[in-house]
Amino acid sequence: DLSAGNSWEPGRQVAAGDLVQWGGRVYQHVGGNLRTGSVAPIHIEGDRWDGQNGQAVNSKGPYGCVLRYLYDRFGQVRFTAFTDDQTMTATVERRLAATSASWRWRFGAFSDRRGWPTHVGLWGDRLCFGKDNVVHCSALGAYGPDHADFALRNELGDISRDMAFSVVLPEASAIRWLNADRDLIVGTGKGEYVITAASAGAGVGPGNVSVNAPGSNGGASGKAVKVGSRVVYVQRARNKLLQLGYDAGRLLQPESEDMTRNADHIGARGFRDPVWQKEPHRLLWLRADDGSAAGLAYNPDEQLLGWFNRPFASGLSLKSHASISDPDGRIDQMWFLVQSGAQWWVLLMATIRTSIDKGLDKVMSDAAVIIEGAASNAISVPHLAGKTVEVIADGRAHPNVVLDGSGNGTLQFSAAKKIVGLPLEAEIELLSIEAGSDN
Repeated sequence: DLSAGNSWEPGRQVAAGDLVQWGGRVYQHVGGNLRTGSVAPIHIEGDRWDGQNGQAVNSKGPYGCVLRYLYDRFGQVRFTAFTDDQTMTATVERRLAATSASWRWRFGAFSDRRGWPTHVGLWGDRLCFGKDNVVHCSALGAYGPDHADFALRNELGDISRDMAFSVVLPEASAIRWLNADRDLIVGTGKGEYVITAASAGAGVGPGNVSVNAPGSNGGASGKAVKVGSRVVYVQRARNKLLQLGYDAGRLLQPESEDMTRNADHIGARGFRDPVWQKEPHRLLWLRADDGSAAGLAYNPDEQLLGWFNRPFASGLSLKSHASISDPDGRIDQMWFLVQSGAQWWVLLMATIRTSIDKGLDKVMSDAAVIIEGAASNAISVPHLAGKTVEVIADGRAHPNVVLDGSGNGTLQFSAAKKIVGLPLEAEIELLSIEAGSDN
């Protein structure tokens, strides 16, 4: 209700403290002269002059007032406490023009009672939260360590294209993963969806959102990774790895969605959270429910798809994993978080040996350390105290050593460089030998 003050006009006589309104905003005279200036007020905070503070050429001045912005068409409060069915405590976020009762209220999207987001992603310079079957997208670029702006209206009270918006997916199935490309790809327990701009000529935003459903497989809660033009995710039963053929300009139907079709035993134990290690080899890593890792050598351009298991040493259980670029940005390192009894260790996987690598001291043990210095037959590895370890000493295999309660042990001979770690079971199964024709 903007009837509290008259409309602003140039050269209008006003009194100190009078209210005027212009462009859906209300201002109060707080200084200057008692006749308005020639420049209409448009500011949305603080005090501003509405024209020249001086005498006009027709000697009817002086003109120009200092006008303070008070409020506009919209007020807003955030409820912070409940007293009874007629009383709430609230913090005013946008000044109210009146305090009469209003039915214009709603619950917040997130709370301890209503639940919190289960998935998060950055898409198109927006912070996106997934909860239930709704994706909440912040205002454009309005996110940071202290505050994320999910306001539906801008400071003028308008719904502009850069403001926040929410997308309700067609099916009431909870979101399981988010993957941001030019479009936002969303996986639920029943299907896959692509959120994009309804009109390609304008950016995605309020009133310009389209939802497509290219897949109906359903996925497990966790991560999905982009591999070239494909989105790879774990199927909802968690025993298959699926791929959704996708291109930013068009949707594709993949030749075969099930990537475990020729190795179904790989997923029988259940796995989750695919991680893409692009360099130096194109490998997909997954965490299995039995505490081991599963891997996939994957290069669709060369029709390469080969599975392998990666067990960890006895007593180690994989809990999480990530692929992170090395400090030089040349290769992608694999990092594993494993549990060993009551301890949690962060392990960095050694670089895979290359064809030009002539060294004989590659690390082939789990939770290993490299000890270098003056030659000696003593080793000390405190985190492996009481365990049986295998040792490579100056490139020579050494019999396994049992460390004492402090992690100390003695070798049979001295060495300057010693690699000490837990042994793991490793094997390779080759293809059958081609023996020739029948005759």
